[in-house]
Amino acid sequence: MIYPRFINKYMIFSFLAVIMISFLSWLLFSGYLSTLLFFKASPEWGSKAEYIAIMFDYQGYIREGFSLLQTLLPVIVSISVFQFKNEIDGFFPHIYGRNLQYKKTFIYSISTHLLYSSIAIFSGFLFFMMIGVFFTNTAIDPGNAHDLFSDIFGTNFYIDNPFLFYFTEGIIRYVIFTITYGLFSVAVSLYAVEKYLIVLIPASYYTVFSILVSMISRLVPFDIVIFAPNFPLIASSYVNPSTYQVFYGFIPVIILSIILISYKLKGDERIGV
Repeated sequence: MIYPRFINKYMIFSFLAVIMISFLSWLLFSGYLSTLLFFKASPEWGSKAEYIAIMFDYQGYIREGFSLLQTLLPVIVSISVFQFKNEIDGFFPHIYGRNLQYKKTFIYSISTHLLYSSIAIFSGFLFFMMIGVFFTNTAIDPGNAHDLFSDIFGTNFYIDNPFLFYFTEGIIRYVIFTITYGLFSVAVSLYAVEKYLIVLIPASYYTVFSILVSMISRLVPFDIVIFAPNFPLIASSYVNPSTYQVFYGFIPVIILSIILISYKLKGDERIGV
């Protein structure tokens, strides 16, 4: 079962979607595409190549590359676990007759799918991250330094180790986020008849509550933004965020998912039958 779980059309889609959306986002939001098409050489800015070398740096490459993904990532994650839904509908009913420990098999299947989904999506980011080294200015501007992880690795962590910073941030954005919302999608798949609900419900939760928390934060005297579903993805844009606060937005999703899965597993009901 390892081959279809890891190498299937949903995993391939997720891997390619992260790469393509990241590149598209960077091209559009950074102004790189318009520069390639419309830039005219001048004494002030020099040639097109000189202008690109100065204006388009690696920091902007990673930042602008994530502009679209911070909205679309829940959708990509949900699609990546469609293979799990296929197993529920096709594979699981056939193993119950010869496997008395179906709950253990079921939990193992969830864990495997979440692991493979996170590997596929994180690999897409790593590919995008490595490609940028070859055609962007990798010099780091201390004035645009990020404070995230400084409480653990020191105040100069980003300046001294920018690539390690992005790798570590990527683990949160692409691995932990994928596992969290993948678990949510798995929980929804146990109840949903149509596959589109596996995408719609987690994406709606993410979008609606991110907007809701942002609106409420303007009305209350204390900071509740750290509880927003999208905060783990945008934490590095804040000033001096604590690393442990990044995980607050994951907690409600994990608790809800565990409740939904546990309720479905309790008793003698066999999932997929």
